[in-house]
Amino acid sequence: MLCISILTFLVRWNIGNHQGVVDNVRYVKGETKDDFTEYEFYFIDRDKLDATLEYKGDNEWMIIFDDYEYNYRVVGTNRKDAKIEALPQYDVLETEPFDVISKRVFLYMIFGKPPVLTIPQAILVFLFFVSGLFVIIKAEELWYIVGRRSREEIPKWEDLNVYKYAGGAIIGLAALLLIIFIII
Repeated sequence: MLCISILTFLVRWNIGNHQGVVDNVRYVKGETKDDFTEYEFYFIDRDKLDATLEYKGDNEWMIIFDDYEYNYRVVGTNRKDAKIEALPQYDVLETEPFDVISKRVFLYMIFGKPPVLTIPQAILVFLFFVSGLFVIIKAEELWYIVGRRSREEIPKWEDLNVYKYAGGAIIGLAALLLIIFIII
């Protein structure tokens, strides 16, 4: 149960789009009225920016800034297929379109952050964990099957250590997979 709880937590954790920090920019979702959502953007080395996210329909959004050189149009159904277009507001521009705010910020604020762990990854980790647990629990039965011993023989504690270590190694592999999936 603990394994399932941890995996479920990692699948569901941090997937919202209400607030987050992406590429050193913090975005905070404000009030939503009709198809307009207010956002605030905080930076390390510049003042806060206010913007309005407007849903135009047909999977198109406009991000309209109050005091910034660019507005942005986002078209797409998810993070992978979305296209972002910068629309200059002034004739003289001091920065490039994605120098201050990267494309990932807009993708995460509209479509949400990707989950820490995907469902197939969680299932794979869980299957490895259960397999290792099964080997540990069924060590005595495996001792009879693998060694082709008769049921009258009784294994010593030391005879079962090989299976318990193998089960522990499989559980360790599940933990290693979990760490690799989280890092990648």
